[in-house]
Amino acid sequence: WGLKLTGITIPQSQPGVFADFLTAQTFRLRIKFGSLFSQRLVIKEVSLIKPEVVWAQNKDGKWRIPSTVPEPVDPALTQPKTVTLPTIEKKAEAPEEPPVSDSEAAGPIEMEEPAPFTPEIQRVNLVHGRFQFLDEKLKNVATFDDVGFRSGFRTATDLSGTIRIEKTSLRDRFFLEQFQSPLRYAPDELDFSQITARAGGGEVTGRFTLLPQ
Repeated sequence: WGLKLTGITIPQSQPGVFADFLTAQTFRLRIKFGSLFSQRLVIKEVSLIKPEVVWAQNKDGKWRIPSTVPEPVDPALTQPKTVTLPTIEKKAEAPEEPPVSDSEAAGPIEMEEPAPFTPEIQRVNLVHGRFQFLDEKLKNVATFDDVGFRSGFRTATDLSGTIRIEKTSLRDRFFLEQFQSPLRYAPDELDFSQITARAGGGEVTGRFTLLPQ
């Protein structure tokens, strides 16, 4: 059944936010074992079950992935120390040349480099996720409840799939239910091409495109 990890946590680095940045019930990874014998790692499916993300803007008003801040280094430990060694006088002698072996006389030996071990991911799933985005004052910007996402990779950096969000709240003023759409992500574009949802007892349709740059 592959690899299964439970109790996943990514700590929060944004000051004032008490919840962890991410907690997830389960991370599951399934592979094709036969691919291991052909210098490839084919990952059939990566699934993240019940992830919860609390993401706050930094003081510049931007959402950034948390990173570990390196501990300050004592400057005294980084200063080079000067050590005086005694001077030893020695007569210069011509270096003795080592004998040349037959292999050296024939020239350098070219070693064959092993083929690179390339991983390939075929599908990514997200099940029952919850995402909460806060501004720099820790006020709610958007909350997405019961998020489901299924996708397949077209290339290493281009994926397409479908997304479903049961409940969406924007600034605690505008609410959407049963949001769903095909989704395509590439490094230059995130596209929700056929949005359908419900709001205020009526139906909403549309399209949304985001340029990450």
